[in-house]
Amino acid sequence: MSRSPDDTPDIAQALQQALRLHQGGRLDDAATLYRQILARSPDNPDAMHLLGLVLRRQGDTARAVELIARAVDLQPDSHAYRNNLGLAQLDRGLHDQAAASFRAALGIKPQFAEAWVNLGTCQRAAGRYDEAADAYRRALALRPDLVEAHNNLGNVLRDQGSDAEAAACYAAALRLRPDYAEANNNLGALLKGQDRQDEAIPYLRKALAIDPRNADALCNLASALRDQGELDEALACHRTALELRPDDAVARWSQAMAQIPLVYRDAAQVESSRAAFDAALAGLDAWGDDKSIETAAAAVGTDQPYYLAYQPHDNRALLARYGSLCERIMRRWQAAQRIAVQKNPPGARLRVVIVSAQIREHSVWRAITRGWLQHFDRSRFELCIVHLGTQSDDETAFAASRADAFLSGSRPLARWAEAIAHLQADALIYPEIGMEP
Repeated sequence: MSRSPDDTPDIAQALQQALRLHQGGRLDDAATLYRQILARSPDNPDAMHLLGLVLRRQGDTARAVELIARAVDLQPDSHAYRNNLGLAQLDRGLHDQAAASFRAALGIKPQFAEAWVNLGTCQRAAGRYDEAADAYRRALALRPDLVEAHNNLGNVLRDQGSDAEAAACYAAALRLRPDYAEANNNLGALLKGQDRQDEAIPYLRKALAIDPRNADALCNLASALRDQGELDEALACHRTALELRPDDAVARWSQAMAQIPLVYRDAAQVESSRAAFDAALAGLDAWGDDKSIETAAAAVGTDQPYYLAYQPHDNRALLARYGSLCERIMRRWQAAQRIAVQKNPPGARLRVVIVSAQIREHSVWRAITRGWLQHFDRSRFELCIVHLGTQSDDETAFAASRADAFLSGSRPLARWAEAIAHLQADALIYPEIGMEP
């Protein structure tokens, strides 16, 4: 049992004892001793700060923010306090406040590479990708061996569609730390997204060998295996992921979509897969209504029943159920984001807005979208293009030259939705619905 501070020569000695407990993982004992110190010395900033760190690790982020903020008030020139306050604020989704804390830490110590990394993470969460990339690069200029900065810069570059640069960042992180599970998972996920499953799977398996409880790597491996026709192992990965994180929205959603295999053993499996998918959708119906808007919306579109189209059946009922589920969740999300649908003013030309990730040389563009740009009666219709994709070519330039409005770039979902709503569409067309998240 920890000694009371009353039995120690002074508070400094009690703090050292509490810190040893803290560093040894005895968080409850450390918290008890920190509280005893604060009972004797209510304005002790070190005890406040360290108790806040313990509470953050224990999941009490609200109390952690409160305590560390009080420590900052008492000792405003501590870059460490301000950085840790930013981390606790980030845990609570307080991105603007967290960014301000990280900037304050950097104002005190501009060479604080870890704070640059944290600021980058904050900027990425807020959808400010250029600022995030700049922060990570500043961290690497100070600490070229900072593996988290290499990995996180890769994540931002991937957000921006710079896959080759992202892969180079992940590779740099793995050269520094080959057993870095997150970078192995991220590189595997990037390769999987490029349909390079044979290359992706070894990285994902390595991530799981390092960290068998990595639910993200399990879901990515499941997706890659499914695309190779290894449905049984894919479903087993999903089950394990959900055992580890029962409320993981993406894992639950992907497990439902994985009921539809790429290749069938026989006709009976076609029927059984359809029944399994129907049951999974019913489960998602109930699950989605029981979760927060943010949790449910985070799953929609991450995986889709693309292979259903290859079954020789009428899929209308299943797809209608799937579409209704997506629409219901995202309508709640749209309302929470306060994104209002805006109407085209009366008397204007009818405004058609096409939202596509393939405004480039691609089968969807060639078969569908390009013809609209060429043949719509522009005296009656305005034609606006929203290019969600990150790849551009001569066809992209052609589309931009022919559209009445053309939007492109890298944005988080909420900003895309705001931009589309602002276009005041009379008709909104998604040419590759069911393909593009």
